[in-house]
Parts: sequence; structure tokens; C-alpha cells
Amino acid sequence: MTQNNTFENVAAGNEDRIRDAWEKNEKKLARIKIGMIIAAAAQAILLLAFVVDSFRINALTDFLVISYLATTVAAYIVGGGVLAAAKRAWGITKKLFFIGWLCVPFPMDIFTGLLLSTFGIGFLPSELFLLPLLNVYLNYRDTKKEKDALELNVLCGTPVDGSFSGAKAV
Repeated sequence: MTQNNTFENVAAGNEDRIRDAWEKNEKKLARIKIGMIIAAAAQAILLLAFVVDSFRINALTDFLVISYLATTVAAYIVGGGVLAAAKRAWGITKKLFFIGWLCVPFPMDIFTGLLLSTFGIGFLPSELFLLPLLNVYLNYRDTKKEKDALELNVLCGTPVDGSFSGAKAV
């Protein structure tokens, strides 16, 4: 009798844990969708700033760039994805360094490795500030994968890994 009761307690605890994770994931997905809308608005503002800059209207261009930076920060605050984007960019930097180190003979590999890693480190801020829609979308995709894994756990009883960060996607 005690063994059956223990099994039911563990099953009920797992069900509560999965339900809490499911609700948390649903709220996170809704928040990330709002962040994607803000990031799309930021991308539209950046495009408009480039168009206005071609007409040499400096005051409006400055205002649009400041608006773009503010909406980009808002998109990252609401939609998340900054840490995963930084991990992705760092992974690209490490791969560039490795390529520069392997593809060239010994004395020059030091310089090519350092040059390509400097290029990769310079890529990090440009990726964060110029591609907010992509980064927030990748955060949405990772969260959606976690939700699908929870759904698979509920339907099939398979264990949930829960390690869907963007750092492994590089």
C-alpha cells in the first residue's frame, strides 16, 4: 500500500512540475511575441533612417537612430535573446580564430588567427544592434523547442532535456 501511494505522490509531483513549466513557457512565448513585434518596428525604423539619410536630413536621421536604439533595447528587454546572441557571436568568433589558425602555415597563423578573431569580436556588437529581429526570433525558436519537448514529455513520457540555448546552434 505504501509503495503504490509513493508512486502516486511522485506522479502527482511530476505532473505539477510539468504543468508549472508549461504555464511558464506559455507566458514566455507570449512575451517573446511582443518582443518580436517591437524588434520588427525597430528594423522598420532603421530602414526608414537609411532612407531619410539618403535625403541628407540630419536632424530626422539622428532622431530615427535614437528611436531605433531605444526600440532595440526595448525589444531585447521584452523578448530576450541577448545572452544567446552573445553566445552565438562568441561561437562564430572562436570558429573564425580556429579557421585562421589552421588554414595558414606556422608563422602567419598567429596573425591570421588574431585578425579573424578581431573581426569576430567586432561582429558581436553589430549583430546585437543591427539584427534584433533575428536574435529575438531565435530566442522564440528555442523557447518553442522547449515547449515542444514538454509536450512530448506529457504525451509520450520521454524525459525533457531542456537545453535549447542558442549557443549550441552555432
